[in-house]
Amino acid sequence: MANNNNSKIGGIPAALLAIIIGIGLLWFNEGNNVKNIKAIAEARKNVIQVSSQTIDSANEGALIATFGKLNVLSD
Repeated sequence: MANNNNSKIGGIPAALLAIIIGIGLLWFNEGNNVKNIKAIAEARKNVIQVSSQTIDSANEGALIATFGKLNVLSD
């Protein structure tokens, strides 16, 4: 009987360690999510919509969103 109680008590530190690691991983994940949300918000403010028909060198290095017809060539 004593051996059975020791094995149950031994699980307490493992459970506490698992909880601490889980909290750390959740903190890390939420931090990354906040960074991604801020990056997307900034990109939405700075994006320039251009047509795919013409190329304008003034947009060189800028974040652009293009639209137009897509033609796929197959061999």
